[in-house]
Amino acid sequence: MGFRQIYIEKAKKLSTSDNCLEIVRGEGKEDLSFPIEDLDLIFLEDPNAVISVRLLDALAEKGVSLIVCGQNYLPSAQVIPFNGYYKQSETLNLQIGQLPSKKNKLWEMIIRQKIANQAEVLRQTVNDESACVLMKDYREQVKSGDEKNMEGIAARLYFKTLFGEQFIRFGESAVTSALNYGYSILTGALIRSIAANGLNGNLGIWHRGAQNANNLACDFVEPFRQVVDFFVYRHLSELTLPLSRACRGGLINLLNYSVEVRGKKYQVSYAMSQFVSDFLNYLKSGDITLMAFPLFFVNEESCLE
Repeated sequence: MGFRQIYIEKAKKLSTSDNCLEIVRGEGKEDLSFPIEDLDLIFLEDPNAVISVRLLDALAEKGVSLIVCGQNYLPSAQVIPFNGYYKQSETLNLQIGQLPSKKNKLWEMIIRQKIANQAEVLRQTVNDESACVLMKDYREQVKSGDEKNMEGIAARLYFKTLFGEQFIRFGESAVTSALNYGYSILTGALIRSIAANGLNGNLGIWHRGAQNANNLACDFVEPFRQVVDFFVYRHLSELTLPLSRACRGGLINLLNYSVEVRGKKYQVSYAMSQFVSDFLNYLKSGDITLMAFPLFFVNEESCLE
C-alpha cells in the first residue's frame, strides 16, 4: 500500500510513463511525476483534466484510489480496483452470513468509541464539563445495536456544544461544507481499503441504504469523524463558502493526522486500513477483541495545518 495522497487542483492531463503518474499542468508550470507504487489516494478537482485509460488501469493494478470532485469541491466519484482481493467470493459469503448479533455488537462498539472521541474533542476545545459528563453517560447507555439511538442523542448535544446552539448539522453553512468535505475524504479512504480487502461496500453493519454502494464505509468512518470536527473548530475563523484551497488541503491532510490504536500512534489512513483488516478477521472468528478502535487525541500543532 502506498503512503502519499496527491491533491491536484489544476492539470491539463494525467497519464502514466515508467510506472509513474505524470501530471501535465500547462500554463508554463513545471510538469510533475510521482511513482505510482508510492501513492495511496489521488484527489482531482480540475473538471477539464484529461485522464488516460492506461493510467486508470495502472492505478487499479497498484490499488490506488482516484477521487474526482464536483463543482462544489465535494468528492463526486471514485475509481477503485474491481478485483483487489484473491478470495473475494469467500469474503462476500462471510459478509452475507454474518449473524445479526455480531453486527449489533460491532455497532455498539463503534458508537461507544465515537461518543468517547466526541467527548474528548469537547474537552480539548470548549472544555464544557457538564457536556462531557453527559456524553460519558450517553456512552454507557449504548447497548447492542444501539437500540436507544444514543448516537443521535449524543450528536445533538455534541454539535450544539461545539459549534453553538444555532448550528444546524445539515444546513447550508461554511461549517457544514467543511465537515462534509472532510467526512467525504475519510470515507473515500475507507472505500479504498474495503475494496482492497475484498469486502462488498454495499453490505453495511448499520447503514443499509438501497442506493448507497458504500454502506460499510459509512459505518466504519464514525469513530474517525472527530479528527474532522476538531480541525473545523480550530479553523472556524478561516472558513468560507466555497471552501478555500487551504482549507480543502488541510482537510485532505487529516489522513496524515494520528490516532491511538491499542496504545500506539498511527496515521489515520493506516489506522483505517487496519480497522478494515480487523473487521475481516472478526468476520472469520467472531472474536470482537480482534477489533481495535481509534482513540482521538490532539496532535502537535504542526500536524494541524
